[in-house]
Amino acid sequence: MRDFTASGPDQLWVADITYVPTWAGWLYPAVVLDVWIRRVVGWAMATHMRTELVEAALAMALSLRTASEARREVFGFIEGFYNTRRLHSALGYESPASYERNHAA
Repeated sequence: MRDFTASGPDQLWVADITYVPTWAGWLYPAVVLDVWIRRVVGWAMATHMRTELVEAALAMALSLRTASEARREVFGFIEGFYNTRRLHSALGYESPASYERNHAA
């Protein structure tokens, strides 16, 4: 049985890949999420779904990486909406940033 709960930050990270259609073909964003705060801690994009895509997202979660124009757009979505305004039922319908502020030890 899978347990997607954590009692604090950086105890459990999970990764996921989705796809975005573009005029030039498919773009695959991969994200690494901190389960406790539901915050995206790393992400990467590529035109494929090979292992190195998730490895790149994990590398970003572990250290800073430079960004191209497309990466800046995804960053704006993640930091401008997902982490700060998107409500999560698992967090009592709070955003990850709000939950972290209200429940940090």
